[in-house]
Amino acid sequence: MRRITILLSTLFLIAGQTLCFAQQEPSFKFPQQKAAYYCQQFKAKLDALADWCAENGLPEQEKITREWCTDFPEDRICLYEITTAYGWDALLPIKIEPGEEDSLKSKNVQKWRSQFIKLRTEYSDQLCSLAKKCAASKYATYAFELYMLALRENPQNEFIRKLIGNVPYENRWATQYEMRMSKAGKVDHPVFGWILQTQVERYENGERYYQGRWMSAADEARLRRDRNDPWIIVTPHYKIYSYPSLEQGVELSRKLENLAVIWNQLFLRFFATDAQLKRFYAGQNPEFMNVQHQVFFYRDKAQYVEKVSRIMKSSLVADTLGVYYSDARMAPGTLGASFFFAGQDYDERTVLHETTHQLFAESRPRQKSPGAYKNVLSPGKNCNFWAIEGIATFMESLTDKPGRHELGDLNDERIFAARFRVLKSRFYIPFDQFTAMSMTEFQSDARVATFYSQSAGLTWFLLFYDHGKYRECFVDYLSAIYSGLDSPATLEKITGTPYNQLDKEYVEYIRSIVQPEDADAGVE
Repeated sequence: MRRITILLSTLFLIAGQTLCFAQQEPSFKFPQQKAAYYCQQFKAKLDALADWCAENGLPEQEKITREWCTDFPEDRICLYEITTAYGWDALLPIKIEPGEEDSLKSKNVQKWRSQFIKLRTEYSDQLCSLAKKCAASKYATYAFELYMLALRENPQNEFIRKLIGNVPYENRWATQYEMRMSKAGKVDHPVFGWILQTQVERYENGERYYQGRWMSAADEARLRRDRNDPWIIVTPHYKIYSYPSLEQGVELSRKLENLAVIWNQLFLRFFATDAQLKRFYAGQNPEFMNVQHQVFFYRDKAQYVEKVSRIMKSSLVADTLGVYYSDARMAPGTLGASFFFAGQDYDERTVLHETTHQLFAESRPRQKSPGAYKNVLSPGKNCNFWAIEGIATFMESLTDKPGRHELGDLNDERIFAARFRVLKSRFYIPFDQFTAMSMTEFQSDARVATFYSQSAGLTWFLLFYDHGKYRECFVDYLSAIYSGLDSPATLEKITGTPYNQLDKEYVEYIRSIVQPEDADAGVE
């Protein structure tokens, strides 16, 4: 018993020393550095707790504790998935065998649980405090990364839950949309999406409700094909017309909804006014514009080419794997729609790319000025077109890792190609020339593939160089372009850095992110 007491005292002494050191923390120029510092402190405390678990015969708790802490990388964007479980009891169930309720093991599990929650809550509070400072400074875009990590550590943080639109509902956290569906008697089925609870069993048995009656799934599919009648899947951000099947449409809707949520977190400053941001971070209703983006999902490429060629009046559709078409005539209240197809040539990166265009184009109120409105329909038409494609290529890098979503992996094919162009091909167009390039000049040039590579490289650079010093500037730059208020000199003005200096910093950045895998391709 004396040994356990000594080990517990050592654990709390270590935590106390770390906490004392945190009060004397060094100053940092960038919030990313402070976040990394907090992460190191947190990991040290967890390691001490895991050691205590090992000494006291708690292998399950030791494993959970050692594997819990995650790195806080500065070379990519990480947004964590958040559990909907309500209450720590649901999150950390204690497994005690019958008859062991008063045993030493049971008491130690309780002590571990209490300390594990305490350490996570303290870390969450540190991140939340840093996020609030970022939200009120030039690092507002970085704030949401911190908030989402803070919520991972303390899923009961009501302030952050409110920010992301969660409320407690039926012993879990839910969005307003989920509450409405639930109150309407619907459940979010993993295969069929939101359907009535009373219909689940029949759907799972292969029946479908269509045209006011029940029938087999095969009969519904045949009737819909004969009538050219798609399944319509509605989500908080999308209205998807799915021609292949309900199941494939639901699968696509989940990917798109995930992208929309991430995009809204990253580019809050793009679509929110200063007044809305102030209300939002104060926990008040910011009154953001609510948009449901249209997406048409065809059975195969043949149907896609037939339909979209007619809509766009272009023979070039056959050369595409998906497209966002911006045209005020598409549908009331929208600027256009995205078009994709199922089957052999379906390309997920194209889906991410084109719907990124759609999110940027449709997530703000239309300009009242006819001239500005025309520019908004074709952002980048006269200059700065590279940025439109650059941010879309960056969003192609979205990948799902255990418990989190990542953007900006340095091994992504886009940034790999950018390194290759600069370091191996010695290809680079200076900022002053690249920003002046119009949409037509960009797309019709024989070097268009290299233009896309450079656009990706410049986007990575503006988001991550020198602890993200240009990240907020890049968001402001995109805002100017999509507002139709840009010129070739806009980026230089927003960053306060001459283009020739940005050229030097870009090459410096590219050299700094060379990866071991690059050697196989001859990248220096």
